[in-house]
Amino acid sequence: MYIALTTLIISLLGIMGMLGQKLFLLRKHSSLKEEEIFENPFTDDIQNFKKTIKQNIRKYIYLSLFTILHFYIHFSKLLKKKSLELAKKIEEKLLKSQGNISKDTNESQEVNKYLKMISDYQKKIRGAGRKTKEE
Repeated sequence: MYIALTTLIISLLGIMGMLGQKLFLLRKHSSLKEEEIFENPFTDDIQNFKKTIKQNIRKYIYLSLFTILHFYIHFSKLLKKKSLELAKKIEEKLLKSQGNISKDTNESQEVNKYLKMISDYQKKIRGAGRKTKEE
């Protein structure tokens, strides 16, 4: 539960960080003037370098968010499945410890009753056959 909750919080913080970065850039570019930009012969190279770094970082952030959410969903499904199996095992053990008989044993007892009835019928037929031979 704690792992799933922390992964959810981390992914939400990542989304908030991306949105905050976009808002910061919007505010920054709206307040700049043409005169305030520092002219440097390497500005184009630096800008391209920054742009590629931001794109790669954004790509890896999206990839990490996707994997975190992917594992979160699969982990929650696995946890749900295992908890249901555990609940079923506990319920069966409680029923056995209280003296109640589970469903499987009821079916086996019904089969045993059926087999017992057939064996009794066979014994009666054999007994009737012996009596007829004796007479």
